Amino acid sequence: MRWIPFIHYEPLSEALVRVLAATKEEYDARPLVEVFERTKDSSLRWAIANTLSCTKPIGVADWVLKALENPSYGRAREMLCIAAARLAGRERATPILKKIFDEFPGHVALAWRRIGEEEELEFLKSKVTDEKGFPNNEIRKTIASIEKRLKKKEQRKKQKKET
Repeated sequence: MRWIPFIHYEPLSEALVRVLAATKEEYDARPLVEVFERTKDSSLRWAIANTLSCTKPIGVADWVLKALENPSYGRAREMLCIAAARLAGRERATPILKKIFDEFPGHVALAWRRIGEEEELEFLKSKVTDEKGFPNNEIRKTIASIEKRLKKKEQRKKQKKET
């Protein structure tokens, strides 16, 4: 991991970053951020964002939130939506995810599938359309997932009161 910032051949860096996506342990992700910011290679940026979204990086939650609002990072921000939900949590991620929703509706929906509550549910219901395709499919799935989670939460509350 510590050597990744010293590799200046993007295909090799990308291969190493993709291998890191399989790690189960927490790790300091600041070297990945350094490479993300340095490179202009959109594929490498996307791979880094994907790795951040599916692993246990530490030390980068604030950076992820800021990066989401930087349009120059392009499509890599798709996966940063998911990373933000996982790393920064609902309270911090939701305001930014709402701001960029129109740009990345499917990926914001994926992020909210993990952390969404009533507020995100209502927002998504106001945005879903009859169109086919990735964004609306993900929005519909997320609506169903949040509704199911909220229903279970309500049932647990009710059971708790009864005991």
